[in-house]
Amino acid sequence: MTKYFLLPILFTVLSTCTTDDPPAVEVSTPPVIDTIPTATDNVGTLQGSWRSVEDDKSVLRFEGNSMIMSYDGSDEESGENFIVGPECPGSPPAGTGDPTGRYISVPDADLCYYIIKLTETELELSFVGRGNTLRYRREG
Repeated sequence: MTKYFLLPILFTVLSTCTTDDPPAVEVSTPPVIDTIPTATDNVGTLQGSWRSVEDDKSVLRFEGNSMIMSYDGSDEESGENFIVGPECPGSPPAGTGDPTGRYISVPDADLCYYIIKLTETELELSFVGRGNTLRYRREG
């Protein structure tokens, strides 16, 4: 008889228990930081003087939006305006435009370079159309 008496008590205790899952713990994930440089980043990093690795007399200087080439200490009278963008303006679209702004275009001189490497101390450019690579190290 006591078995039957305990059965309603056990049923009452078990019915008050819930089967809900424990509260979910929120896991915060750190935000993803885009490490792909933008055109603005590249323009900023380009600023300053760069000396050619192959020819010590050749210097390339970026001041604002001007690109100034000099050889053996003699500057051109004025720098050429340059634009950093996803492709070479005036070129037929090849469908390979780089959204990170890795092309340096000098529209007035009809020149275009692809930035192969750009760090605080090194600059490597590929002359679009010729394919030769120009290597520079930051001065100072």
